Order: sequence, then C-alpha cells, then structure tokens
Amino acid sequence: MIYVFKKGEQVVWHTSLDAAKEMDGVTQPDTTVSESDFYAAGGLIRLIDGEIVIGKTDAEKLAEAQQTVRDKRNRLLEKTVDPMQKVLVWNSMSEEEQKKWTAYRQALLDVPEQKIFKTKPEKVVWPDIPE
Repeated sequence: MIYVFKKGEQVVWHTSLDAAKEMDGVTQPDTTVSESDFYAAGGLIRLIDGEIVIGKTDAEKLAEAQQTVRDKRNRLLEKTVDPMQKVLVWNSMSEEEQKKWTAYRQALLDVPEQKIFKTKPEKVVWPDIPE
C-alpha cells in the first residue's frame, strides 16, 4: 500500500506510516493507492489545484493521444512529399494519379480537423494511400 499525504503545497508518499511520521511528520494519509496502481501510474503523484492526482490527468492523456496522431500524420506526409516533389516522378503520373496524391496529402493535413480528434484521437479515419 502507498500512503499519500498533502504537505503544504506538495504531496508526499510513503510505503510505511511509521516512515511518513518519522520523515515528514504526517500521520493520517489523505488517500492510499495500491502498489500496482502506483506503478501503473508511473509513480506520478501530484497536487493539482489542491487535489491529489495519481497518474496523468484526462487532459494530459488526450494531449498525448493527439500528439501520437499528429506524429503518425507527419510521418505519412513525409512519404507523400517525396513523389510530389520529385518532378520526374510527378510528371510521369497521369492527371488522375496526381489528383489522388494531392487529395491524399490534403486528407492527411485535415486529420486533426476531424471531429473525433478532439475527444478520441485514436479513432480518426486515416485516408487510403494512393496506389
């Protein structure tokens, strides 16, 4: 068991109530958390607006998921730029192929504009790469 205490503007934790009293002068935990939950949260315990937060906030998790989507989109864009910037490759494509690549690139750019991106970015719809 992990014992969590508010101590002024900080939060401290201990695995022993005796250690908490001896080291920090605190005796009554504000909350407890199992060791497995503590380690699953990466040992991240903070005081946010006076509240003890264990692990990442929902906003932090959402921001990370959105960044993961942006990173994937950027890697796909890098692959798209290659055939579009190589003049010989681009000029060897038919007008229809060029339109498909242009539409694909724009669809990638628009991924963060999808409504679902704001709440569940892992569910965005990825465009199909042109053949």
